[in-house]
Amino acid sequence: IKILFAVESGSRVWGIESADSDYDIRFVLARKKSDYLTLDRKPEVIEVKKENRDYVGFDIFKFLQHLKASNPSAIEWLKSDIVYINQMKGFEDLSKNIDENVNPIALFHHYKSLCKNNYLKYIKEGSDVRYKRYLYCLRGMLNAEFVLNTEKVPPIRFEDLLDGSLVMVPIHFLKTIKDIISIKKRGFEKDNVEKIRVLDNEIE
Repeated sequence: IKILFAVESGSRVWGIESADSDYDIRFVLARKKSDYLTLDRKPEVIEVKKENRDYVGFDIFKFLQHLKASNPSAIEWLKSDIVYINQMKGFEDLSKNIDENVNPIALFHHYKSLCKNNYLKYIKEGSDVRYKRYLYCLRGMLNAEFVLNTEKVPPIRFEDLLDGSLVMVPIHFLKTIKDIISIKKRGFEKDNVEKIRVLDNEIE
């Protein structure tokens, strides 16, 4: 295969990684022309886990289909500011095209579901409450509100939403999120915490 581009995804790109966070490396690949002209098609997805590195790669056609559907995960690969490899012609043009043609409804529902699912599964029932769970939930919530207000792709770094002008939530709420990010950066991925009522109430 040829790797067209490879980037970091997840918490390290969002700026909310812990001291022991894994590296989530995402890449887009192309195969030889003959591999596409056969009945025995090669896998569209390649996944490899090695120590603290998690690799997931999409065939270029699958990746472009995801972009066409305004899939937020694919868009975030394209917007990542941690780039390991970039051999894809038109990479910047593709990113600009997404900004101009994104479907805000698809984005909104993805981020809203991200918030809701994390909150109901891990936080509301109190079964596995961690700062990581809160931040995934809150990122979904604030990204959804950003899309609702602007109909644009949210900024890739979570803290860029926390200046108080891009989302309509109380200042003390944003301060609490900043405090959690700071604590998580000094802590570890699986540290459990007490429930934070001020956040729970705002999420509800």
